[in-house]
Parts: sequence; structure tokens; C-alpha cells
Amino acid sequence: MVQPLVENASLLGGREIHLLDDQPSSFPQLQRLRREFDFRILEIRLDGNTTPHFVLVTGSYRSVPTAALSPAMGSLAQLDAYAGENLERIKSDFLFGFVDEDIDRANRELA
Repeated sequence: MVQPLVENASLLGGREIHLLDDQPSSFPQLQRLRREFDFRILEIRLDGNTTPHFVLVTGSYRSVPTAALSPAMGSLAQLDAYAGENLERIKSDFLFGFVDEDIDRANRELA
């Protein structure tokens, strides 16, 4: 089942998670994406829930409506696994643009 990406409004209250340089072996995909593409990891709370979730976003997540590159995951390990399994799609979305539906949704949000 494909999980939906996180809406931009949920990202704005998030807290950035910084991986230390000695953590690449724990979260290699996240560390690689952070280093090569300046992606960020946000800890967010969804729908007033107190349980933290983690999401991969672009470095410009504060100003770009289609900043989320992953669905919200319950742990950094799950997010790292998702990033590894979807690496080509994540890089393609970032480098070549999001799919037309995402662009249309962003335009509606800005209107």
C-alpha cells in the first residue's frame, strides 16, 4: 500500500533532526541524502498525536508546498529503509520535478 506524503502544513511545526557524523552506519541512506542533496529530516506530530513521526524533506521545506519526499514514518530506521527502497523515485522527484498531480495540488494551495 502506498502511503501518502505529508502535507506542507504539518511540516511547518516540525523539528529538524541532525544526524551526527558517527551515525552513517546506523542510517546510511538518510546520511547520504542529507550530504548529497541537503535534504532534512523532520520530527513531526500528526493530527495532535503525541507520538513522533519522521519525514524526509527538501532543504527548502519552509517555503515549497511539495517539500515532503516521504510519508511520515514511526522511526528513523523505518525512514532510512523507506529512503533506500525508494531512492530513485526520491531523487527523480527532487531533480526533475514532482508528478503533475503534486504540482496541481500545490498550485491550488497557493491560489
